[in-house]
Amino acid sequence: MPGSRDDRNEPQNDPTSLPEADLLIDEVRIKNFRNLADVAVRLEKTTTFLVGENNTGKSSLLLAIDSACRGRRATIDDLFMDEDGRRAEEAIVDIIFHSKNSYFNDHIAPILSQHVVAKPDQVEQSGFRTKFAKSNEGPFLTPTRNFLHWEQEQEDWIEATSVGVNRVLQLFRTNYIRESRDLSEDLTRKTSDWNRVLSNLDIKDKERAILEKQLDDLAQQVNSESPVINKLATNLNQLRKYQSEVDFVNLESIPTNIEEIARSINITITNKNRKIPLRYQGLGSRGFASLLVYRSLLDIVGSDQGIRPHIITLLEEPEVHLHPQAQASARRLLEELPGQTIVSTHSNILIGEIPPPSIRLLRSSKVGTKRHTIDIEGAKKYAIFRRFVERPLG
Repeated sequence: MPGSRDDRNEPQNDPTSLPEADLLIDEVRIKNFRNLADVAVRLEKTTTFLVGENNTGKSSLLLAIDSACRGRRATIDDLFMDEDGRRAEEAIVDIIFHSKNSYFNDHIAPILSQHVVAKPDQVEQSGFRTKFAKSNEGPFLTPTRNFLHWEQEQEDWIEATSVGVNRVLQLFRTNYIRESRDLSEDLTRKTSDWNRVLSNLDIKDKERAILEKQLDDLAQQVNSESPVINKLATNLNQLRKYQSEVDFVNLESIPTNIEEIARSINITITNKNRKIPLRYQGLGSRGFASLLVYRSLLDIVGSDQGIRPHIITLLEEPEVHLHPQAQASARRLLEELPGQTIVSTHSNILIGEIPPPSIRLLRSSKVGTKRHTIDIEGAKKYAIFRRFVERPLG
């Protein structure tokens, strides 16, 4: 039973912590997006798993959510195409969400304004619709967004003509993580999670000055002890003879700037007293390490906007290139991710480790992809069947 508004949980007064959005996406409804003609998927509070054959719409569902929450720009290829090769005129993605508590907190309620529904014996809900239509901007679709309104007579959400949805989008942060993730490549890509985490080392000015002075002294010591570096410096300083704007050429054998040091960080993995650079590890280890770096990134999300948004991780195939034992252990990492996680997977090993009700099975049909869930009764039958086949003489 929902309590009174005065009973709801208030943000903590700890000045070092940011207020939370305290939201959960309840349902996603998609029409005419890629191969999803008309699909509605309810999400779990933590992790939802999408399973199904290839080309049934698992990745399409992830891309639809990412596009609706402004994580990517939709293109004309995202419009549904029928059997005759005709594309739909527009695609629609509805995001319906509710408060974690009985009521939206004081940071969220003013943003949602009058677009809040309080059904009897339920938490407060709201939602918004994103329409993607063809435009004159080349391959990109033009998005328009409006709030959704609950129509009591129809017992359904309908589009409301309203403004202010862009402020709501700031409350959600989608992160699309593809199956091709590789931490060794992330080290050199400026926009990667690795470099986003290291963009602010949070070192105090006093300590920074001391460290950079020590780096400068060490660099000068290396230069003075190496005749090779000395010779290079002497030759390069000949530039002053040919270019008047050059006053002096200095060789920094060691970066003397803290941020330069961060950009030169290398990762090694020790195995039986042998240090092996990450780039020599297998794709499975490098991909899994990339997920762990992403986990670190989530600790600083929202620091630039004064509120921690609701995190939505859209993850493709966490099992890729992993051996069976590592696939089974991937569940622990997924459970530790904050916010909600939506995972597409082909791993029967990973699926065997998770509660059946969190599975959404996508199947193709003549009228488009259909979504199936495993209800409680089905989960019981699944558990009995699994116990039978796992018996040594089953």
